[in-house]
Amino acid sequence: MVRRRLILSLVLVLLTAAVSTAQTGAGSLRGYVRDEQGGALPGVTVSARGEALIQPVSSVTDAEGYYRLINLPPGTFEITADLTGFAAFKRQDILVRAGANFQVDIVMKLASLSGEHHGVGRLADARGEQSEQRAQHQR
Repeated sequence: MVRRRLILSLVLVLLTAAVSTAQTGAGSLRGYVRDEQGGALPGVTVSARGEALIQPVSSVTDAEGYYRLINLPPGTFEITADLTGFAAFKRQDILVRAGANFQVDIVMKLASLSGEHHGVGRLADARGEQSEQRAQHQR
């Protein structure tokens, strides 16, 4: 009888601990990052910033474009997404509630080429003559 009470008490303590850890108050943001045609974008850095955070919380998307920003305290956040070749994404005023998981999908657009140098220009050679040079951008 004593053994049965001990086992029952142990189970009760474990259940109480499991319930209390599930209610930590932290929430999360999850979602997929895609291009305008719906293709997954791996390698995108997704970050959350807000007054409730000491420093931004960041994640990098996986091969399917999926990201998770976990353990966010309740509050309002700004979400940014950055990937070379794409315009920076920013969404403000995303509300995270205690213990809630929210889906925030992101669509990124190709970066605009306006105002960028396209690698064609005139250079003076050693004899003072001008020649047109085409620079190839390598990544």
